[in-house]
Amino acid sequence: MAESTIASTPVVREIDAARARVAKMLVFHIPDLISTFTTIAPGQIETFPAVETREVNDKSVIDGTLAAIVAAQPRPTTDAAEMRWKLVFTDSADARVLEVYSTRQSLQLGMVGSTYVEFANDTLTSWLYKHFA
Repeated sequence: MAESTIASTPVVREIDAARARVAKMLVFHIPDLISTFTTIAPGQIETFPAVETREVNDKSVIDGTLAAIVAAQPRPTTDAAEMRWKLVFTDSADARVLEVYSTRQSLQLGMVGSTYVEFANDTLTSWLYKHFA
């Protein structure tokens, strides 16, 4: 897939740089119906007791997910929220090359790497709920 035509920001460049190295994607999702007593930190998602996990090897689904992230137009922000989605993109040796987080569908916040981002639209969350929820 070619580099993004969305305005190139440091966040989008990070995604584009990782794109060619991605061989697999792990999807971690904490369903909206799961109530938590405290906010789930990004580092807790993978080990949260009620997390749903999927491994994706289909290149078209991986490319579609990366395209949805870029199409959501992530912009750095200082706002943070409870993350319910974690996407881990790995290379052929299973080394992590990119991690992306997202909130529930109604919120447009997330993280790319360690940068908190605000998404300009719901393209990413719509894609995630359509394919993985």
